[in-house]
Amino acid sequence: PFLAELPLEAIAVGERGMVKPDMRGSPLFRELGQFSSAFVQEERIQLIFGACEPHLLSLYVGQGMRTFSKQNINSTEAGYLIPIVSVVEDIEYLRRIGARTVDTAKDWGEDARIPDCVDRLITNGGNVMSQRLIESGAYLDEVHSALEPLAGKQLSALDGLTEDEAARALGKSNIIECQGGDQILKKGGVARNMFVVLEGNLEVRDQGALVRVLSPGEIFGEMAFLLEQPRAADVYAANNARILSLSEGTLRKSISTDPEVAATLLLNISKILCKRVLEG
Repeated sequence: PFLAELPLEAIAVGERGMVKPDMRGSPLFRELGQFSSAFVQEERIQLIFGACEPHLLSLYVGQGMRTFSKQNINSTEAGYLIPIVSVVEDIEYLRRIGARTVDTAKDWGEDARIPDCVDRLITNGGNVMSQRLIESGAYLDEVHSALEPLAGKQLSALDGLTEDEAARALGKSNIIECQGGDQILKKGGVARNMFVVLEGNLEVRDQGALVRVLSPGEIFGEMAFLLEQPRAADVYAANNARILSLSEGTLRKSISTDPEVAATLLLNISKILCKRVLEG
């Protein structure tokens, strides 16, 4: 739909930026960013498209990128990716969300080129709901509406937390809608964030063999988080599902800065894992 309303020269695609280990800490990446920014301004690029893994979504959203697609990307090489786009000259949006990138972005004022299709195609956020962009109460309502029906039947990672405590535990998290067949986790992946199933069912597979089926309220990705090791299995959406992607950084930081919330959350996770063992 974007191509139907914008000339090709107004659109760019950003690729993953990577730096050789021996050059990390050098000014190379910053210089590359400055060069790219100058090019975007000179050419008056209006939209920059990209894709990111779920554990990086909050980082990019905080920089002003937006989700827009109704379907995510399943990449054999890169894994599960969420399409994102930057509306380059929409400075008011950067200011509204408090993005640090507003300090280096050029303010074109009344001459800013913001495509008419943005409100229609991007504002609804596609299939992702980000805690950083939504009023805290509304975001919590989305999570609770999925988990409350499980009360007394299924343990929840948020059991025992007050509204305020739950809001802190969910800092920088995202709710992601998945299509049946999506590969959400890839064995060997290095991301360490945990997930909670909100709706639908997921399948844990190892070398193609079904290990277990996950239902609403259950967690996955916990082994990578707790053991700080690569993903131990593949996880697929068995049908259309919604998952809560927790921020690894928020959870690890809370262990020292918000220990009571961290202790309750980790105790709930321990109980869920114990129940999983007992049920075989």
